[in-house]
Amino acid sequence: MNNSESRLTCSMSNGVMALMLIAALLVPIRAIAESEQHAVARKYAALVGRLALTESLFSEMSQRCDVDFAYTTQQYSAIDYHLRIHTGMTFNQWQAQFGDAEQSNAMVEQVMNDTLRDIGECNPEGLQQWFAGMQQNLVGPSIDELTSLPLVFGLRARSVSEQEAVAFFRSQVLAYKTLSTAEIVGLAHGLSTGGYHYAKMVYIPNIQVDHQKAVTLYEFAYQQEASAENLFALAQGKARVDRDASVPLFKQAAEEGLFEAQRWYGNYLGCQGNKPDALFWLQQAKETNPEQAEFIDDFIIEINELGEPTNCLDGWVH
Repeated sequence: MNNSESRLTCSMSNGVMALMLIAALLVPIRAIAESEQHAVARKYAALVGRLALTESLFSEMSQRCDVDFAYTTQQYSAIDYHLRIHTGMTFNQWQAQFGDAEQSNAMVEQVMNDTLRDIGECNPEGLQQWFAGMQQNLVGPSIDELTSLPLVFGLRARSVSEQEAVAFFRSQVLAYKTLSTAEIVGLAHGLSTGGYHYAKMVYIPNIQVDHQKAVTLYEFAYQQEASAENLFALAQGKARVDRDASVPLFKQAAEEGLFEAQRWYGNYLGCQGNKPDALFWLQQAKETNPEQAEFIDDFIIEINELGEPTNCLDGWVH
């Protein structure tokens, strides 16, 4: 961690985000649940504060030294989308509700001046090394940590009208290549099902379905991040356009160890009358996720007693 990263982290400990306000905003539930929610909310606040300060630092450094330092559109999307879906508030709303602009500006000014003194003012080579270090050692890990946090309840966000949410959805679909894979998959799901989650408590049920566009987005997301989860999402989208073409994708996701894909593929093989392979993949699913073993056993019993799972229709899983 370079000096600038250390100074920024220390500045965060001074409380640029009003962490104690979180307790007053969370709805009391039970003592344990409330305590857990407070802990998660504090983690969110600390990470949002760190990322907000860093964004401001990049902006101020860009103006001072005539450079172009900023988060990538994918990074900003990853931050904002996760916050919307898991906390109900946008990145900007978090900053507006919990930030202290005067204190933040003072911290940024101090860190920037100290950093420029360390690297020899606006030295191009030094600036590029500093920016790369900040991205690798602070921004990237902070975003990874933020996007691993679970849902938090009780935060009060500004309400969003259906018209605003639909307009936002359309604009994001047009710009999908600039977004994070998580947000792209969310948009594709909206196009595929006709329902869009703008935020945690904001669901829009009247999105115009466009299966082919959905597949385009799913394919792009998988190209950007070739995970089993993204492959399974692509398979689900593809199934609405071309069932035969989707089956190899479901199988590949199952082979890569994804529980949902193993469960689906086992059921599909059962629907096709392939009992031995169906039982094999359902057993694999049980081993992948033992907590769902009883649920998977129901499918196995149906195949053994009825010849196929009860969720079959015309050889397909429903």
